[in-house]
Amino acid sequence: MLVSVWSDLTGPAAIDPSRSAIARTAWIAAAAWYAAMALRWRGSQQLFRGVYIWGCAAYLLHVAVAFHLAHGWSHREAFLHVQRSSGFGAGIFVSYAFTLLWVFDAGWCLVNREGYFDRLPKWNLGVYSFMAFVVFNATVVFVLI
Repeated sequence: MLVSVWSDLTGPAAIDPSRSAIARTAWIAAAAWYAAMALRWRGSQQLFRGVYIWGCAAYLLHVAVAFHLAHGWSHREAFLHVQRSSGFGAGIFVSYAFTLLWVFDAGWCLVNREGYFDRLPKWNLGVYSFMAFVVFNATVVFVLI
């Protein structure tokens, strides 16, 4: 799978949201996020940490694949795709916020393990709730509709 995604990324940029590599990388990232959340609530800190950071990397690969294959590296095309899919093109900015949040949060987990697991429960509730909202809605908008 990684080889086919790599060949897709090294090929010419396109504007084709139906490319299977986009969905495959999205499913991998979403599955990793859900698995990480299950591990987090089970108290498996070391496993959570690995899956969460790996999932973030998988999500960044998904973003690269989507922008390369579906949007031709154009914010305008991404905006229009979200507009066509959801009726709310500005939702792309929610995706950008999600990306920044996951990178920041996974980076915190990677760099400061003790601080990450000792942070306020309210912080976890806010971060994970926002992420759950986005993952759920992306699944509904881009898969079910």
